[in-house]
Amino acid sequence: MGKVFTEEEVKEIIRKAAEMQKKSGSEVHEQGLTMNELMEIGKDSGLDVDFIKTAALEYENKKITRHSGITDTHIFEERTFDSELPEITIWEDVLSELGHQFGGSAFGMAKESKDQRKWSHTSISGIETTVSLIKRDTGTKLKLSQRVGLGSPLTEGIMYGGGLTFLIMMITGVFSDLSIQGIIALSAGLWSISSLLIYQLDIAWRKRKLKNLKDLANKIIDQLPKKLSSSKKKEKVNENLSEIEIEPEDVYQNNDNLNNDLREKE
Repeated sequence: MGKVFTEEEVKEIIRKAAEMQKKSGSEVHEQGLTMNELMEIGKDSGLDVDFIKTAALEYENKKITRHSGITDTHIFEERTFDSELPEITIWEDVLSELGHQFGGSAFGMAKESKDQRKWSHTSISGIETTVSLIKRDTGTKLKLSQRVGLGSPLTEGIMYGGGLTFLIMMITGVFSDLSIQGIIALSAGLWSISSLLIYQLDIAWRKRKLKNLKDLANKIIDQLPKKLSSSKKKEKVNENLSEIEIEPEDVYQNNDNLNNDLREKE
C-alpha cells in the first residue's frame, strides 16, 4: 500500500503542481468538478458526504465573509453573505435557530425598523445577546454580539479581586488580630492573588463564550444555502410556467364562428 497523504499535503501538492505547470508555460485548464465527482473524491478521502454537500452549496450559492472581535465589554461575530432569499425569509430562519438556542421566542425580543431587524435576549446571569440583520447592496450582514463584562478583564480582575479580598478578611476576622501594617500587607497579598486569578479566569471564559457565539453564527449561516438552492428551483419553475401562454376561451370561440362563416359562404 502506498503512502497516505494528509489533507494539508494534498493541498500543498496541488498548489505546487499548478505552480510548476504555470512556470512551464502550459495552459492550466479550469474545467472543474461536478457535485458527484466532488462527493466521490471526498468519499475516497474519508470525508462525510453530507459535509461535502453543505460546503459545496455554500460556495455555489453565496460567498461568506467572516469576522470576529473582542472589546473590553463585548464579543461579536459578523457574517456578510450574498443571498437571493427575501430578507424576511432569512430573518425567520435566524429567529427559528435563536429560539432553539435560547429556549423559545418568549425569551427573546425582536424589533424591526426600516434599516435593520434586531433581536435581543438577557440571560438570568445578566449576559445580553443581540442579533441584527441588515440587507444592503453589498450583501446581507448578520451580526451577533454579547455583553460579557462591565470592563476589561484587567479592570474586572482588580475590581472583583478587591471585593473578594475584603470579604475574605471580614469573614476570617483578622482585623482585630493584626496591626495596621499587617492588615495592609495581607490585604495587598490577597488582592494581588485574587485579582490575577479572576483576570485569567475572565479571559478563558470570554474565549469560550466567543467560540460558542462563533459556532452559533456558523450554524445559522450553514442552514441558508439549502433553502437558497430550493428557492432557485422554485424560481426556475415559475419562470417556465410564465413562458407557457394559455389562450383565452374567446379566442377558440372566435375560431368556431369563423369556421361557421366560411361554411355559409361555401
